[in-house]
Amino acid sequence: MLAKVRRAVTGQATVPEGRAATPDRGGPCSLADVKKQLLMVLDDCRDGAGRLSIEDRISSADSVTELWLLRSDIYQCVARQRGQSEASRRINSLLPIFEGWIPARHLAAV
Repeated sequence: MLAKVRRAVTGQATVPEGRAATPDRGGPCSLADVKKQLLMVLDDCRDGAGRLSIEDRISSADSVTELWLLRSDIYQCVARQRGQSEASRRINSLLPIFEGWIPARHLAAV
């Protein structure tokens, strides 16, 4: 699953509306696409209740901004299982998915 996230990030193109393109369809990322990418970052984390809580919040999010604000919780979950450097790498790999949704000044690597 993580390979899909890597392909999504490295194969990302920008579409005219300024939103990130999805690798499979070439169109702008939808809310559902962003949710899928975030869930894939958590795919190999076995943090029990913590992971389930984050997955529930991802699934119930009504906006990409809500998903953006979950990055800290996702980072912490991944860091507990895989270490801080892996958590940073995964969170940073998501930045292109948020382009066009989140102001550019906020798209900084951790």
